[in-house]
Parts: sequence; C-alpha cells; structure tokens
Amino acid sequence: MHSGHLAAVLGLTILCLTPIGRANSSSFPTNNDIHCPEGSYTSFVHNSYTYNAPLHEFTNITKSFFDFAWYTGGVPATNFTGTDNVPGATRSGTLAGGAYHETLTAYQLRPDVLEYSYHGDPYVLAVPGQPTIDFNGYAETMRFESICGGQGNLYRHHHLHMLQSPELGV
Repeated sequence: MHSGHLAAVLGLTILCLTPIGRANSSSFPTNNDIHCPEGSYTSFVHNSYTYNAPLHEFTNITKSFFDFAWYTGGVPATNFTGTDNVPGATRSGTLAGGAYHETLTAYQLRPDVLEYSYHGDPYVLAVPGQPTIDFNGYAETMRFESICGGQGNLYRHHHLHMLQSPELGV
C-alpha cells in the first residue's frame, strides 16, 4: 500500500474513532436545553429584521442581559444574580401577569455581532380576558450582526417555547 493511501486510511480510521461528543455538544457554558413535559405543545418562532442603522446603535441599547426593557415594552426585570452578560447570570420579575426567571446561557459581543441566549423556567401567563398559558420552559437566542459594511444590521430572534393551555386546546 502506498504511504499516501496508508495515511488516508489511518486518518479516516482516527476520524471515525474520535469521539464526536464535542462536535455535537453545545458550546453554551450553561445548559440551554429545556424539558418538554408530557402533554406540552412545542412552539418555534424565527424572526429576522434588517435595519438601515449601524450595529452599534442597536448594541448600545440591547447589549445588557439585565436591562432588557427595550424588549418587554419598558417593563424592567427586578431581581438579578451573577454578573451582567456572563453566562449563568439570572434575571427575574413579572410580565403580563406572570412571574418569570431566566438564565443567560451564552453571550458574545464583538464589533460586528452581538449574540446571546437564555432559557426561562416555567411560568403562567395570565392576562385578564385572555386564555391562560402555562409555559413549561422556553429558550431564546437574539443575534444582531453588522451588514453592508457597517451601514446596517440584521436582527434575528429565535424562540422555542413549551406550553400548555387547555383554553387554547393545547
């Protein structure tokens, strides 16, 4: 067998025997997986928006995990643990009739991108006059990235919710 073929076979053998856990595992310092209880309904939402404004105009407002009133319509979180923007930090408060508790699982800020992910503990959303929704857990990722040579930015928001609402039939 030629040495080139032998090297290719050995390389393929080593590749096949190498544990792939790292390739398939999350790069999140804190677990971002959420439990899906029996009878829950899974909801996925993905939104993308483009803006004709430099990225820094958005990151100046959105870069703090603790200060997210921009996202909640002005309702601030009231309790915090850990260090802002460091995975493992938590925020909690009340929103739309329910008490929430969220944990930051990943955070990245560079001149060309801001991205962070968090998961939330189960809570009940009880808005008067609306069906009650039991969120059995959720995870969200927000990504703001520079486009068009810094002249604009792209905002992507991913939601994953596990919910139950007998009133909605789920």
